[in-house]
Amino acid sequence: MKKSLLGLSVAFALSACGGGGGGDTTTPTPDKPTPSVTKTITGFVSGYTQDTVVVLKAGDEILGQFVPTKSESEAHPRYQFDIKETDVPAGVALSVEAYITAKAETDAATRADDSKDGAANEIDGRLLFKTDLGNRETLFSSDTNNDGIVANTENLALDLAATTTTLSALKIHGESYTDTVKRVGRDNFYAIAGLVHYFTDSDEQGKSVIDTTTVDSSDLLAEVKGIAAKISQYGEGVDALTALLADDDKYSVYLVDGHNESIKAKSDRLKNMPYTDSLRSVIDATFPTRTLTFEGKLIKGLKSPEISIQIGAFENNPYLVGTPQDDYFNNAHKPKRPVNLPVTNKGKTGEVVYPDGESFRLTIELTDPANTFESCQPAHLAPYTNSGGINTNSDPRWFSNAKMDNMQDLLTAIVYDPTTGVEMRSLLGSFCELASRSIDRNQDGVITDIELPALRVSIENSAHAILAERSSLAHHGGAQTTKPVQVDAIQELFSRHPKEQLEFMMAVIAMQITGYDDDAGIVPDNADDFFRTAATLLGIVYDEENRMIGQNHMGGNDRKYQMPEMTVLYNFLSQLEDVSVGMLQSGLNLPDLLKRSTESILKISHFDSDVNRSTALLQDIKDRISWLPDVPQNGLDYTCNTVLEKDQLVGIALRGQGKGWMTLGWSDTKSAKYTIYWDTKPFTDVTKAENQASTSQTLHTLNGLKEYQTYHFIIEHDGTASAPFSVRKGDLGILNKADHGNSDCDPLTGVAVNSHANGYGAMSLLKVGGNGLPIDRQDLHYQVMPFDCVTEVKQGRTWAVPHAVVKDGDRERHWYGIDNRYSFGKDTIVADANFNGFCVNEQGETIKSNMAKECNTDRLVERANTANHCGISNWRLPTAMEMMNITVMHTNHFDRNFFPNMDQNQQLWMAWDSERYKKAAFSLDFNTDTRGSAYLRTDPKQVLLVSDGIRVNKQ
Repeated sequence: MKKSLLGLSVAFALSACGGGGGGDTTTPTPDKPTPSVTKTITGFVSGYTQDTVVVLKAGDEILGQFVPTKSESEAHPRYQFDIKETDVPAGVALSVEAYITAKAETDAATRADDSKDGAANEIDGRLLFKTDLGNRETLFSSDTNNDGIVANTENLALDLAATTTTLSALKIHGESYTDTVKRVGRDNFYAIAGLVHYFTDSDEQGKSVIDTTTVDSSDLLAEVKGIAAKISQYGEGVDALTALLADDDKYSVYLVDGHNESIKAKSDRLKNMPYTDSLRSVIDATFPTRTLTFEGKLIKGLKSPEISIQIGAFENNPYLVGTPQDDYFNNAHKPKRPVNLPVTNKGKTGEVVYPDGESFRLTIELTDPANTFESCQPAHLAPYTNSGGINTNSDPRWFSNAKMDNMQDLLTAIVYDPTTGVEMRSLLGSFCELASRSIDRNQDGVITDIELPALRVSIENSAHAILAERSSLAHHGGAQTTKPVQVDAIQELFSRHPKEQLEFMMAVIAMQITGYDDDAGIVPDNADDFFRTAATLLGIVYDEENRMIGQNHMGGNDRKYQMPEMTVLYNFLSQLEDVSVGMLQSGLNLPDLLKRSTESILKISHFDSDVNRSTALLQDIKDRISWLPDVPQNGLDYTCNTVLEKDQLVGIALRGQGKGWMTLGWSDTKSAKYTIYWDTKPFTDVTKAENQASTSQTLHTLNGLKEYQTYHFIIEHDGTASAPFSVRKGDLGILNKADHGNSDCDPLTGVAVNSHANGYGAMSLLKVGGNGLPIDRQDLHYQVMPFDCVTEVKQGRTWAVPHAVVKDGDRERHWYGIDNRYSFGKDTIVADANFNGFCVNEQGETIKSNMAKECNTDRLVERANTANHCGISNWRLPTAMEMMNITVMHTNHFDRNFFPNMDQNQQLWMAWDSERYKKAAFSLDFNTDTRGSAYLRTDPKQVLLVSDGIRVNKQ
């Protein structure tokens, strides 16, 4: 047979694969050879990074040698060989062996030259590890994804370690790892493997732990079968092994005092191997393997769907344990979750399968290392309710009790369509329950959608899966509890989902699917993670510290576990940038869009559940009893359409007030003249009003008014006059959110009092452009239609919104940019080298000198007044009470529709005048609680400027 040295490139770039000390288990991706001619095999050598060489053999003949190399991203050194079919006769047994040499060869080019002349059949070194790969046909068939690469994740024998070496030594021809361990006995296997580990493990420097010059692994491995055959005569486990070796002197291994405890420690580690050790997959492979096949159906509106199966009801990343990225919830002794399982269809295994029309079939294979297939008790309790607590010692929903083993964890069907960007999910249940007679009634190992309706990945099931991200939270908004896994419990969870929120989420999913083909359609998310984007509409933040993912802007702590109100969902959807872009381009508004998306469900899905839900909602819309508001007409929402005239003047706002003056604004009706009538007494007949003023503009300032006097108004135009309204002059309005429960029509704004369209919970805010006039589309996302200021229409205060426009992927520099940070006051003295702030001048240039003089709060106020920002020249720092007035009720966070990019953990300078504290100033900290603290004036912070509002036609 021709000898050839295979796998020549020592410098070959391999991606991360975890090993005994840590690291993930991602399969490396070498350059793909031609699959029909050559297969690349790759694995690692456990622990040893010095003086080792890996040998590939066919029978006793050496095919090649490779000095393993360790990359920064891997825990162990890795080797690689390229095997040509023509170089290895069929039927010849292949093996890989690792040797400790006096000095391993390190020059790949030299090895390549040597191989051409024939590699020596003797290795100058001591055998360390050896695993059997089977013959060429067996090895090549391990390439389950047919990519031309047989990785250690596909063939565990490619991992050269004490555990795989022990298994190879114990195996009888034709046995699987599971059969071998069953024959030997699990405790006896752990004991023998612990012995081999003890004599072959390396230290932190990658060298042998003990001096084994008197014991070669080849001698030990030759005796393993004999040890396994006799160990049961002495009992089980390490004690039996020790007794056998002490009693029978024919074995080459002689255990001195202390060896017993060392071997027991190795054995115990194998029994409880952390998932950070890549040998965990080898241990798991020694347990029984179970197979289950799913036959399901898809909706008909998808373009190029890919189906996968995910396992995991609770997130766990063992590889983060002990790292700065770790949190309280990760556990190294539980598997990584969630992960996609290998799925097989038509003999090919990969992460996804493709449907046959609208049907799919796939098979999953899982080991049962926890031995729970028969006992099978998946989490079954209902999610949190406000009336009940949780028993952290026994409740299976609690993270520390979460059942993450293969048989009892949650399986989820995922359908991703890369063309439309939609990701649909359906919660299936646990492997052990799905394989039981209660689901698989004929016990044929095939679950159909008739047996398990969740295998119909419908729009309704997908909407339920999104809502479950919220409904399965702990009552205080944290993710410390997992989703129920039992099939009946999943359905119980779904039954608690409100009808309105379910219909809304179904419309969002349909919007994603149909937006691709429809010129006027809107795709809410053009990224790969539609599912999480949709879940953010429920107020969920996945990267929150300590997994507190229930965002605290829906109400108080007692409401965090509930679904957001429909008005909140409606408003959040309009804030998605992609939705706003589509609305602007198509001229549609959100009610039209949601109605059309609901209609599209009838076209893209044939499932009865989807059709029935869609038909019922469309009938409710027709009968005007649905949650979907009517399309606003002339600025009026559905609530006000029933009580106001279509041509009535609305959009009335107090645009500013100061000592003796008040500015009113209103919607532009294209009238030639507007007449304002006012009096200190209520009136309905304008001829009885004591005062009047006419203007052709939509802004007008009244002067000569008395402080704390209530004035009554009516404004006439070419149509129906405004409803009577009153304003108490000088009222600071620190009750902006008091009407959050009032759903009556506000005749001034034209929308319900508590409509979130103009600020969450009755805040009544107005987006204003740099010219001081309201922007045309108040319903669009900031990045689609930027605005410069926000006015509190009941008080007249106007807030400068920090500039946060993104252009070409970066935020624009601006003299009032969201990223600017200022010291407090103009008298602050700090050298440029010590100044930690940042600001930009009027030309958009970063200020790099005299920074303390240019980047302070006084200088910012000066810039804003000089620029007449939003038509206003009375800008200042706000008081704490003023700032609290524009935060969302119960939460003290900003409504992101009006104050975009204001991070929850910002610190903002407040107005401060203290003779006692000359070096400090007052700042509000917007963390989980909003509180004020004194900080050094030299400590740069963000600023949100406020003014008394706009003043025109001054007298």
